[in-house]
Amino acid sequence: MASYLPLQSQEPETPDVDETVKQSLLHSGFVVTEDDAARPAASKGRSLTEWVTLVLAMVMLTTSFALYVDSTHVIEPRSAKGLRKPDPYPGLADVPEFQKKRKGPMMYFPGPMIRTNKATPDEEYTSSSHIVLSENDHMFYQFRIKPNKFKWCYIDAVVPTPERGAEAGKFYTGSGNLLNIQVWNVSYPQQRMDSLSWNTRPERLELLGIVAWMPEKERMEKLDWEDGWQLKPQTPRFDCTEKKWFTFEMSCDNCTLEFEQIFSDPAMAFDLLQIA
Repeated sequence: MASYLPLQSQEPETPDVDETVKQSLLHSGFVVTEDDAARPAASKGRSLTEWVTLVLAMVMLTTSFALYVDSTHVIEPRSAKGLRKPDPYPGLADVPEFQKKRKGPMMYFPGPMIRTNKATPDEEYTSSSHIVLSENDHMFYQFRIKPNKFKWCYIDAVVPTPERGAEAGKFYTGSGNLLNIQVWNVSYPQQRMDSLSWNTRPERLELLGIVAWMPEKERMEKLDWEDGWQLKPQTPRFDCTEKKWFTFEMSCDNCTLEFEQIFSDPAMAFDLLQIA
């Protein structure tokens, strides 16, 4: 009969076979140190940094490419010949349309211009462009005005410079005090004048003022006139808002003047002008 024998325990000093095998295996190249234990964590951190760096590099590369593509659309300045030139006079093209809507002050050429002569009181004269003023010769002018928004008008001597008048073949002869030509308001029916004589001339109502027979620029310099002289007391000014015939007498007791009043440019005439 087999007997039960308890296992004999090894003494403390007796080396364990398994331990001997474990140590031999460890010494044969499979030794685990503390550095080897920390290596997986360091490798994981380095891998994350590399991925972040790669992503940032891709973002920078994409941004740089986008900026480059956008910069290719910028046109470098070359020549200004093809550019649209700015208009130095904006709105000038609209002036004709504006003038149709809001008309400015106008200059009126007379209708009948009739001479009368004191030396031959019964002689009848009809309208003529030949203007004669002297101590014996008076001229009667008639203007027909349409309704307008300008309250005041005046009679003026429109005289070109000698040079400009000569270019147009316009001349005048005069002597004496040509700076004191009188303009009279006279009574006459609201109808066109056909003929007059000294004995049938219209009656004077009032002296409207005087005009000077010389170019306006010369008047401004020699007579010390300033802008707005049309409103001065000596100007033959009158209310002209109504539609009617206006009849005036031109006289000059201390001068002589003779010219042709023709409707052409430059004007050489006694005309009616509106005041704005």
